[in-house]
Amino acid sequence: MIETGLCPCGSGLRQIKCCALDLATLSPASATDALTPMLAQAELLINADDIAAAKLLLQQFLELAPGREDALVLYYQLLRSQNNLPAAEVVIRRVVTLNPNNFWATNELTLMLINRGALAEAEMHARNAIRIAPQNAQAHNLMGLVLTEANRPLVGEYHYRKVLELAGPDEPITLANLAWNLKNQGRIDEARSLYEKSVKLKPDVIQTILGWARMEEADRKFEAALILLDQAGAIAPDNPSVQLTRATVLSRVKRTDEALAILHEPEAADGAPAIKLGPAELSEKGRLLNQLGRYDEAFEAFDTAKKRAVQFGARTYMRDAALDLVTRLKSFFTKRRVGTLPVASTRTDIPQPIFIIGF
Repeated sequence: MIETGLCPCGSGLRQIKCCALDLATLSPASATDALTPMLAQAELLINADDIAAAKLLLQQFLELAPGREDALVLYYQLLRSQNNLPAAEVVIRRVVTLNPNNFWATNELTLMLINRGALAEAEMHARNAIRIAPQNAQAHNLMGLVLTEANRPLVGEYHYRKVLELAGPDEPITLANLAWNLKNQGRIDEARSLYEKSVKLKPDVIQTILGWARMEEADRKFEAALILLDQAGAIAPDNPSVQLTRATVLSRVKRTDEALAILHEPEAADGAPAIKLGPAELSEKGRLLNQLGRYDEAFEAFDTAKKRAVQFGARTYMRDAALDLVTRLKSFFTKRRVGTLPVASTRTDIPQPIFIIGF
């Protein structure tokens, strides 16, 4: 019987040709040369902006040749253009598995993992990128990004400085990344100097200005942070990260009502939100509502934040595994068995810990 079920990752491929693919069954690339015209046709369709037809043709191609690296790269780019990040990650991961020396694919996968917060796996691929191209500035940039996000800024600083050595000392994005790294080390004055230099070189990079504003907020320079956020707002008025950072700064100076007004979702005519806040914005909104004692609204904001995070590819709660663990614990710790276990006496000479158990 032919397995026709589509893969749950959302790639549009059959599961047996996607996440359940046995790589040992793949044909050598030379055996699929006859299919190359299909790939050329898919590229023509993409250039003609006929994405639906191109996607269907690539799915047919990968059904026949699921190990063709060039087809996988093209399909990955198509999925990225449609913002189908979970499926795109699956596809680019297969490229890296088939060809660990593909620097471009390794770079793409590492950046996706960093954005998703999978730092341990991202570090593994970033190290591989340096193995592939030890004198490539982007390889060291990946390591700097991973290690800074993983709260290992000292080693991350080395890699950022290596980028500046390889790419030149006036690379504005790397200067901003190094500034954020130094901010995490508490070296605020050095970080501020680097932000000033980065913005002077390239004044319209929204992430640089946001990072600078967040550093000033962390240094309790709230007015300076708000001035920077005004600059960021002029560049990108509807950027949710600007709104979130402004709300955070306003809440720090006890202007909670103004902060909440920023994190409002106005409704469109059909009753749906005209502007959908992201998980981070909704979490901040929940925190502000909790501060005001509006607990039901806060819980609703937190709940919506979690649901949207899952929609955007965040990890899901392992409900089945948790239920299985609880069932096994209940079956073991019965009244009869607990009664046979030794019980420690309460110590009165030192403070006793409080254990909080929950899910």
